[in-house]
Amino acid sequence: MQFDLNPEGVAELLKDPAIGEHLEQMGESVAASATAAAGASGFEGAAFNVRRFVGRDRQRVHIAAQNHAAYQAEVKARALTRARGGAR
Repeated sequence: MQFDLNPEGVAELLKDPAIGEHLEQMGESVAASATAAAGASGFEGAAFNVRRFVGRDRQRVHIAAQNHAAYQAEVKARALTRARGGAR
């Protein structure tokens, strides 16, 4: 059996807005998990933002600390790093 990929079709699929929406939902889930972890670690008011964009070759989502409390929660408790499993 031989399996050939259509490179143009794959590129189109990776840039599809529906894929971006799904990734953004996953990113929101990770951000919510990170916010909960930050709060549980004593970093009240920590907020993480999610930004979706189309990169060179695919849809992308960026999750980052939005304020100083979130930054401290990541540095001291690894709140965002540990929340990656929340992408469900």
